[in-house]
Formats: sequence, structure tokens, C-alpha cells
Amino acid sequence: PDISNLVSVKIDNVSYELREEDLREAFEKFGDVGDVYIPKERGSYRARGFAFVRYHSREHAEAAVSAMHETELGGRHIRAAIAERGRPEGGYQANNNR
Repeated sequence: PDISNLVSVKIDNVSYELREEDLREAFEKFGDVGDVYIPKERGSYRARGFAFVRYHSREHAEAAVSAMHETELGGRHIRAAIAERGRPEGGYQANNNR
């Protein structure tokens, strides 16, 4: 999906069992979620322990961070923050060629 106009919230310490639907359900109460992305390990396709929830407005993203930072989700205490930078151009693989 086109994520160029979305504000990303990075969530650290995400349970490996959580699915995109679980994150969407937990975070959509703070605003209109445009995308949920859980990076996977290349080869094994296992979750890497962090995720991004992307909102259509910065206000909603900030409300989610304020409410969800240092809370429990899926049996783990998560950390939430506005992502400093977006996904690399061309996806994850392009970033590894540096």
C-alpha cells in the first residue's frame, strides 16, 4: 500500500505470536489505521520482534504512543514511539546492499 502520507508508530518488544489483526485491533481505538506492518526474517519468515502501525494523522499516532507506551500487549511490555524514519526505498532488501 501507499504509505507515503502515513505517520508510523514503531512498536518494540512485540510478541512473536501477535498478528497484524491483533495490532490493528489494539491500536485502531486511537484513530484511523492505514497500515500495519510486522517485519519478518528473511528465509524463516519469523517475526523480528517489532512492528509498525501507521496512522492517517499525526494526532492519532501521538495519542496511540501516549496511551500504549510501556503497556502490556500479548503478554509483553511494549514500547511505542513515533518512527524516526520510514521504510527504506525499495523495501528491506534494498537496504542490505549498502
